[in-house]
Amino acid sequence: MTDQFEELPPKPFHVLTAVGSADDFNPLLAVSYAIARAQSGNLTILTIRSSGQIPDWLALPDDLNSSDVSIHIEVQQHDSPAGGILDWTSQLSPDLLVVGWQGRLPKGRYLLGSTLDPVLQKVGCDLIVVKANANWQPLSVSGPTSILVPTAGGPNTSLALDTAFNT
Repeated sequence: MTDQFEELPPKPFHVLTAVGSADDFNPLLAVSYAIARAQSGNLTILTIRSSGQIPDWLALPDDLNSSDVSIHIEVQQHDSPAGGILDWTSQLSPDLLVVGWQGRLPKGRYLLGSTLDPVLQKVGCDLIVVKANANWQPLSVSGPTSILVPTAGGPNTSLALDTAFNT
C-alpha cells in the first residue's frame, strides 16, 4: 500500500515589524513593506503598549489599503516591550523580524537598549535592525530605489545581500 501525500502550498513569507513610536513608524513600515512586497508575503505591524490602547499615529497610509501585500496591525498589552515582541515572535513564527533603533548608545550595561538587547539575544528568526528617526519620508509604494548593505564578511552577509537583491 502506498501513501499518497498531498503537497501543501508554501507558506507566504511573513514579516513581523515591531514599532515603538511615531518616530520609527515610517522607516520601519517602508523597509518591512518593501521586503514583504518583494517576497510576495504578508506583513504584521506590532506595537506593545502597557495600556493596550491603539496609538493615534498607528494608521496605514491610504495607498497601502489597496496594496498587494496583506497588512495586519496588532496592538498588544504587555508590561515589557521586549517581552511582548518575543512573545509575539514566538507565537507568529515570522520569517523576519524588523525592529528600529534610534541610534543613541544607551548608558549602563546595554549594547543597544533595554528593549533591543533581549530581542537580539533571544529571537528565533532572522532580524533586521533599522536605524530609524522621524526624518524619513512617508512610504512610497513603488519601493526603494537603492539599498546600502554594509557588511564585514561575517555570517549574516549572505542574508543581508539576499534581502537587498530581492527587495
